Amino acid sequence: MGEQAIIDELLKVCIAGGYQAYKNSLVGNPCPAVRDYFQRVTHPQPGDLVLEITAQNAQPIDRVGRLISVGMENPPPEVLSEEDYDEEEWERPYPPYQEQVWRIRTFDGREFRWWNANFIVIPDGTERL
Repeated sequence: MGEQAIIDELLKVCIAGGYQAYKNSLVGNPCPAVRDYFQRVTHPQPGDLVLEITAQNAQPIDRVGRLISVGMENPPPEVLSEEDYDEEEWERPYPPYQEQVWRIRTFDGREFRWWNANFIVIPDGTERL
């Protein structure tokens, strides 16, 4: 098995374990430890190891990384360029809207941006969840 295949398998295990732990916290009337865990993993902070949970068919290497930031940004030019924009149609100046963007640093060092996504924290041993 090559090095990339090993990395892909390890990421799949990381994703499966993190997502299963999150799903196990989706219970009614949880005990305090489960309630605290759910609160923490559903509120990622910059620096946390995070997992994108809405695009489960995406490449594992693109779904896991350190959270850099989350905030509102204009849509990327490839989605809605200023040249293709019609102010009359939208009835407002460009850009017509902003979207929540999650920026992560993947394990291979890329800064990856996610729109229309949801993230959870994956415990990595640096803090107690």
